[in-house]
Amino acid sequence: VMVETRQVPLPLHLGFGDDWVGRLVTCFFYLGTFSLPYCWNTWVLVHYCSSLEEVAFQRKSAEYLWMLVCSAGMIVVLAYLFGSQYFVSGALIDLMTYLWGRRNPTARMQVLFFTIRTPYLPWVLSWISLLMGGNVQDHLLGLVVGHTYFFFEDVYPLMSTSQGFRLFRTPRILKMVLNDPD
Repeated sequence: VMVETRQVPLPLHLGFGDDWVGRLVTCFFYLGTFSLPYCWNTWVLVHYCSSLEEVAFQRKSAEYLWMLVCSAGMIVVLAYLFGSQYFVSGALIDLMTYLWGRRNPTARMQVLFFTIRTPYLPWVLSWISLLMGGNVQDHLLGLVVGHTYFFFEDVYPLMSTSQGFRLFRTPRILKMVLNDPD
């Protein structure tokens, strides 16, 4: 079944109609019409999301799913607060590359003609996307949410003042449902 483009966006300013729940999900999957940016975003999404799942969340399906749910929630709230953001798939892509780069800080990548360290990867990919006509607000949204998640999940719990507190702790019920170890 083909879905029309007008059925996908997240028009938060219109309120909550009959299909608002579906739009909360579909706005993350629309990458645009078939073009060079569409192909680029699809490749980045598949490559880095699968790498993030395999490396950082290996045997932790519940944590990966919870990260996606928490991050999607933050993206939707920020998109609402800053307005005029209907498709947020680019923000999700930047979030994934940010987390992947931060959790693999010593790796080096070859991007086009440059060799970079992975923590800088989301910034480079954002610049490439911007050169292809991408939206700067979309990228900044993903980078802000990615940094927020990374800080509260990987940095803050290690600080002595946190006493091990994790803001994005995966609920036990989700771990039980997905059969993840504690």
